[in-house]
Amino acid sequence: MVLSLSGCLIPAQRAATPALPLPKSFSTTTSESGKASNSSMTTTVQLPSIQSFYGDPALLRLIDQAILGNQELKILDEEVQIAANEVRARRGAIFPSIGLGAVGGFDRNSAYMPLGAAERQLTYPIDREFPDPVPRVGLGAVLGWQVDIWRELRNARDAAAARLTAAIERRNAFVNRLVAEIADNYYQLLALDARIVVLDQIIAL
Repeated sequence: MVLSLSGCLIPAQRAATPALPLPKSFSTTTSESGKASNSSMTTTVQLPSIQSFYGDPALLRLIDQAILGNQELKILDEEVQIAANEVRARRGAIFPSIGLGAVGGFDRNSAYMPLGAAERQLTYPIDREFPDPVPRVGLGAVLGWQVDIWRELRNARDAAAARLTAAIERRNAFVNRLVAEIADNYYQLLALDARIVVLDQIIAL
C-alpha cells in the first residue's frame, strides 16, 4: 500500500489566472438594422455590417432586393415614423405654446333698441352715417402653458418614447430574421450545387 501510494504523483495545482476587470457598462454600435451609441460608455462592441459579414456579391444583391421590395418592412417603417411623430408631439406638449388668432364678423343692432336707435341718429364728423351692419375684425396672440403637476404630460412622453423603441426593435428584428433566412437558403443552394458537382464527378469515374 505504501509503494502504491508513492507511485501516484499528484500534479501540482495551477493557480487560476486572474481575469481582466470588466467595464462598468457597454455600448453597442450597429449598422443597417439600427444605430445606438453612447459617448459615456467605456467599451464599444462593434457589430459587423451586412456587407462585411457576407462577402458574396450575389447574396448581397438578393438581400438588397428583399429589403427594398418587402411590403411588411415598409409597414414597419411607417410604424416607426408614426411613433417618432408621436414622440415629437408629446415632447412639444410640455412646453408653452404660442398661437395667433383672427376673428371677423358683423354686428347689427336693432333699430328698436337704444344702441341701434342711437346709431341711426348719430353721424360721423364728416356727416356720414354709421355703417349697417358694423364690421368687426380682431387679431391677437394666444399663449398657453399646461403645468404638468401630476406628470401626465411627462408620462405620456415617456410612453411614446418606449413605443418608438419597441417599433424600432420590431423593425430591426424583422430585418435580421429576413437576412438570416435569405443567407440560410442561399448557402443551402450552394451546398446542393456543390453536391451535384461531386456526384457528377463520381459518376464520371
